[in-house]
Amino acid sequence: MTPGPTITSHATEAEIDRNNLKILILAVLGIGASVLSARIFMAFLSDIRTDYFAVWAVSVCVFVTFIMLQTMFVKSQTKLQVIMFLQGIAPAAIFFEYLYPSVSLPLFVGIFASAVFYMIAAHRGWTILANSLSIRFSFVAKNTIPKAMTGLLIFSALFSYSYYFEEGKFTEELGRSISDQILISSEPLVQMWFPGISFSQNGKDFFERIAAAQLEKIPFEEAAKNPMIAAFGTMPEKEKQKLISEAATKVRGAMEESFGSFPTHRPVHESIFNIARDWVGHMNEKFGGVFPAVLIAAMFFSAKGLFSLFHWCISLLSFLSYKFLVVTGFAYTNLESRSREFILLS
Repeated sequence: MTPGPTITSHATEAEIDRNNLKILILAVLGIGASVLSARIFMAFLSDIRTDYFAVWAVSVCVFVTFIMLQTMFVKSQTKLQVIMFLQGIAPAAIFFEYLYPSVSLPLFVGIFASAVFYMIAAHRGWTILANSLSIRFSFVAKNTIPKAMTGLLIFSALFSYSYYFEEGKFTEELGRSISDQILISSEPLVQMWFPGISFSQNGKDFFERIAAAQLEKIPFEEAAKNPMIAAFGTMPEKEKQKLISEAATKVRGAMEESFGSFPTHRPVHESIFNIARDWVGHMNEKFGGVFPAVLIAAMFFSAKGLFSLFHWCISLLSFLSYKFLVVTGFAYTNLESRSREFILLS
């Protein structure tokens, strides 16, 4: 067998950590971002609001950015893994009441699962960087960010389970708040099909608005088969309202047969919440403790799908932060044999 060629490194310095102070700064900032993100998430769970969620999403982006920067700059695999582990268990400092004297098993598992995923994410990025001839930030980010996000969302989902079901913090008032926020945010989309509709309308007005929108959109070919519908646009207002009322009654009847009661004079958002509450109660009785776990799993995959849309945003923020630190002299690039490029903290 022909032996492989001997490659002699011509780099001016070895690819090792040369500034432990800067590594410590990155570690402290990353741990702080981890704790802050967890604290904001707990505030979001206690009062479900869109602005709280937005702030939490921003804190998540900042935290994952620090994971990326640490992966790019820290050369010692041991130091990098210790930093990832500490960032994973750091939220335990603010969740101490859930861990002592009685331990919340879901939260305990969530904390260590997140730490493991951060370590896997950093190791994957570090390995790619160590075996590449040039620094390809986007490729490192593509293999690091999804794993880090998975760990963070596992922790968030399991803490949600602990907070809402083990600690009993899920109240009817909170449930109404969540339901109302979801319905309010979905109104613009629903209004594209049914103009003028609102979930704050009572059952009578809500279904009449649906019926009116449907009657106004019936194709000419179909309307021509029914003289009553064909003449809808030219009907006197009294007759038009009668036809709308009859159609609304049929629509409401079909909805109630499938889902539950929509009282005529009660706001629709209240009816929807009551239907959802009764359904959850029924499913909980039917499946017992398995149902909350399934519900939390559904929340995890929903959040994962939502945040996957923003991976590019986290990658961009990480890249801009990385370039800024290089431009300002926080770190610099060097070349090894065969033009292998690597980066060092200055």
